[in-house]
Amino acid sequence: MSTYQAFEATGVHNLKLVERDLVDPAPGHVRLRAEACGVCHTDVLAVEGLRSGPSQPVVPGHEVVGVIDAVGVGITVWRPGDRVGVGFLNGQCWECEPCRRGDFVNCRNQQQTGTTTDGGYAEVVYARASGLVRIPEGLSAIHAAPLL
Repeated sequence: MSTYQAFEATGVHNLKLVERDLVDPAPGHVRLRAEACGVCHTDVLAVEGLRSGPSQPVVPGHEVVGVIDAVGVGITVWRPGDRVGVGFLNGQCWECEPCRRGDFVNCRNQQQTGTTTDGGYAEVVYARASGLVRIPEGLSAIHAAPLL
């Protein structure tokens, strides 16, 4: 598989199915195959063009559950085959002042899944490894996704 499908939001009320190239995850990131993605009111930011730079394409969806199929350079905790979830906050940088204080929610370099970086309305999702949570095998993706 060298491409994957995603629903991309551009502008206002413009959500379309597109094909994207499959690439290796960046350092510190993982690539996962999406199993499920919840639908949340926050997705309106992308679909209604209410985010900064609405003309820039973005894939909505920040309640993602999937299975890692590739890890970027520097990742040692996560492995291909791990079931994970990605929420609205797409991982902290560990370097800004809030991160150095342990205040990861206020990371100054944190992407917002489905708003400032691509989310889960896709077959494939890329995410910072620092923003992942492990999903237990006994919990279905459909039930876990809305919890994120």
